[in-house]
Amino acid sequence: MLDLKPGSKAVLGFSGGVDSVVLSQFLLDRYNIRPYLLHVNYGLREESDEDARWCQWYAQEYRFEIQVLNADPSQRSGENVQNWARKVRYAWFQERAEALGAEYIFTAHHMDDRWETFIMNLNRKSGIAGLTSLKPIVGNVIRPLLGFTKQEVQEYALKNNIAFVEDASNDTDDYTRNKVRHHLTEAARDIFPEFVKNVNQSINNLDKSYNLIHSLITSGGFIDSSINKDIV
Repeated sequence: MLDLKPGSKAVLGFSGGVDSVVLSQFLLDRYNIRPYLLHVNYGLREESDEDARWCQWYAQEYRFEIQVLNADPSQRSGENVQNWARKVRYAWFQERAEALGAEYIFTAHHMDDRWETFIMNLNRKSGIAGLTSLKPIVGNVIRPLLGFTKQEVQEYALKNNIAFVEDASNDTDDYTRNKVRHHLTEAARDIFPEFVKNVNQSINNLDKSYNLIHSLITSGGFIDSSINKDIV
């Protein structure tokens, strides 16, 4: 259980998908936190405008405040789409959090996202910092669903009759993350049913080792801790 202050002012990255919708309800039910919803319309899909309108409907229906950012894909300048989108949303989330005086920035990453990030960074030959980069808390960015699998999030939505929108791009193999999700994850689960949970525990163990090593090196004066930047 995260140590969050009940009733705190917060913002939530909100796509309208099952993960962010469940998190909006979870925060309200568990912590009495009604986050300000932040939706980014990247303009990359035919359904983008429709999804933005659904998010605005949801906010009105369930009495959340919301703001939509219409990003401009022409500013991408050849950069990888997902890297560009990530930079856009985190910069905007921080900007809005500061403007609104929000203590927390919530994102709806879950356990499956963490495994996918782990395997993609493993392929990039990342060290321990990269392999453990998707953390529950980094500064004011909080990820309350990292302790739950995608299946558990979906079951929560079904049990509580929570409406959400489906992102059609998630069903394609257009992005590396989708390929990992559709092929590697499913194949691993066929062999090891608790695969995602077990990998998540391994990531936690690696993170503890990283923190210990980093603390020892920093306290020993071998590196200047002021030059390190948090990974979000």
